[in-house]
Amino acid sequence: RNSKRARGMTYGDMISAALKALPSRRGTLEDIYSVIEEEFSAQLNTELEAGPRQVPVWKASVRKIINLNSVRFHRTSATDASGHTIFELAKGAS
Repeated sequence: RNSKRARGMTYGDMISAALKALPSRRGTLEDIYSVIEEEFSAQLNTELEAGPRQVPVWKASVRKIINLNSVRFHRTSATDASGHTIFELAKGAS
């Protein structure tokens, strides 16, 4: 769930911090993953999620939160050179 805390900080908080750390305060999901991994590695749930995709639970959580929390995060119409969606903080979000 979005409100689940990763040792005192929510994944939503980590996404916000990652976006604020990126140039222009926006980036792709991979950009966001990289910052979160670098800044919060000790706090992440690295167990693999069940099912065929076998991605770490924290990445699945971040992907779900950024795509579903439109109050806090905004999916722009822009893409990077590889066609990946670019996200940013929603207007008024901190």
